[in-house]
Amino acid sequence: MQANRRFMTVVLTLGAAWTAGCGPSSPFAEQTSPRLETTPTATFRAGSLLGTQALRGRNYLILDEVPLIDEYYLFSIQTSEGTIQAHGLNMLTLRLEEMRAVELAERINTGSHVARGGVDSLRKTGEGLGEILSDPAGTLMRTPGGVERAITEQFDPADRRAGSLVRRQLAAAIGCDPETSNPILKRMLDSIALRRKLGELATGGALGLAVPGAGLLSGAAEIKHTVQTTLPHEINAGIENRLLQIGIPQNLAREFVRQPHFTTTQRMVFMWFFGQLQHVAGRAAVVTTAVQARDEPEALGVIHQTVLLAQLAQRRTIRQLTDTSPVVAVLDDDTLVAVRTADYLYNPQPAIDAVNRCRTGRPDTPAVLVITGRFAPQAAQALVRAGIRPAENARLTW
Repeated sequence: MQANRRFMTVVLTLGAAWTAGCGPSSPFAEQTSPRLETTPTATFRAGSLLGTQALRGRNYLILDEVPLIDEYYLFSIQTSEGTIQAHGLNMLTLRLEEMRAVELAERINTGSHVARGGVDSLRKTGEGLGEILSDPAGTLMRTPGGVERAITEQFDPADRRAGSLVRRQLAAAIGCDPETSNPILKRMLDSIALRRKLGELATGGALGLAVPGAGLLSGAAEIKHTVQTTLPHEINAGIENRLLQIGIPQNLAREFVRQPHFTTTQRMVFMWFFGQLQHVAGRAAVVTTAVQARDEPEALGVIHQTVLLAQLAQRRTIRQLTDTSPVVAVLDDDTLVAVRTADYLYNPQPAIDAVNRCRTGRPDTPAVLVITGRFAPQAAQALVRAGIRPAENARLTW
């Protein structure tokens, strides 16, 4: 758990969506992920999982009872607006970082002074921030291809979520994803952008990335800049073209950029690490896993899985990735390494089946299952009986 907690602290702050799963009493409850309808298999205490100091922030309190649903902890976060839920440690990290964005947005929305910083860079974009604020439509229409971009922006789902240039830059200033599905942040971004109330706006560290592995990104600054200055549909078109260039089938590439549970920023982070696997046979299996994500916590889990595969590729030569669930990496010495995200893995059978499919009649082939969290004792025992070494907390040494 300590290793995984350290991994969580390496992230920068990307605000992102507060996925569905809010309690029915919450004023911003949205559509619930089907996974949350599953009966909990166990109950844990937040204090023992996170440490008591991590349970309370300036504008939130993590409730102590934590059920385990579909092998991910379901945290309840109490805020002044109601109780929200975070399914999984990755989602908890994202939502807690987002509470900082809420605090900054509240300060801006109430007219509190915010230290200078960041506005100059915004003014250097396009025709200048003042003109964009006073005449956003006119500025757009005078730019090359402005009319076409405006029409596309009205119909592209990602563009509609991200909003105008001003709105995207405001999101960057408070440190959240412009495509956030968090109703509180969406309302604040819309209100401030509509009133054109930038004032002396600080970036507060600018757009961050509360996505697994973001702290390892050497290109984080480039991603931040692109998210602020480029429409999501243009970014996604570039991602699709890049996938085609490295041999991903066209239908799969198209499905990925249309996957509703990834934001554009999250896709960019995914692509950064996926690019490190571009010469590995069977790499399309990773994109297939991303397309199959059922909600935002699973989308974050796919990014985390891709980070681990990229890190594994830096340590060892991966000969092939298999189209199994979970994905199995076949190393140059024939060792099989299955990688998946789980906070507390209760049922190892899918991983055992995936490994056995790859053993092709050689039951003594060395195998490892790497997960991001911990194994239930009976799960670890079952793996050992199946000849698979369990590796917890994203540990890539065995």
